Order: sequence, then structure tokens, then C-alpha cells
Amino acid sequence: MYSIDIENIDKNIAANMAKLFKETKKKKIDLANALGVVHTNITRYLDCTYSLSFKQLLIVSNFFDITLTELTGLEGLSPTITEDEYQLIKQYRNQTPEVQNAIKKILDIK
Repeated sequence: MYSIDIENIDKNIAANMAKLFKETKKKKIDLANALGVVHTNITRYLDCTYSLSFKQLLIVSNFFDITLTELTGLEGLSPTITEDEYQLIKQYRNQTPEVQNAIKKILDIK
């Protein structure tokens, strides 16, 4: 089992959101509109006065075009798959069935 620092999750999210606002030049008012909240709530999320619901986290990650894992800063929790392995799986899934079968044959996977 992995230890997730729940106490600091809001701080991770807030720091990542602040960074994303700077990097993407997206506006807080646009995120507020996407979330259906008043624009002052964005400041409250950023200073951790308010917490985002799961649904709101999905909207925020979609708004910035990132994953929930990236938004929360929990990237390093699963040691079971490396970045290379993830990329291989991703590329495999984008192949035609014929190419997938050829890969399985090369790897001797039934």
C-alpha cells in the first residue's frame, strides 16, 4: 500500500494550478466559468481556503489538458510500470490489429 499525503493534496493541486495559469496564460475567470463558480472561488482554491470536488478536479484537468495525476502531483505512486513501459503500451494500443498480433508473436504472447 502507498502512503498518500492527503493533508497536502490541496496544496499540491493549488501549486500546480498556479503554475499552469502562468505557463498556459489561461484566465482564472475562464476556469471559474468552466466550473460554474464565481471567479473569487478560484483564489480560494489557490490559497486552499476551499477544496475542489472530484467533479471539479476533472473539469480543472480538462481545462488545462492534463491528467488528474499531473494535477494532483501524485505521479510517482505506482512503481509497477515505468515511463518506457507506459509508452510501449500506449503505442501498442494505437496499432492496427495486424501489428498488435505481430508484436504478440515477437514477444511470444498468446
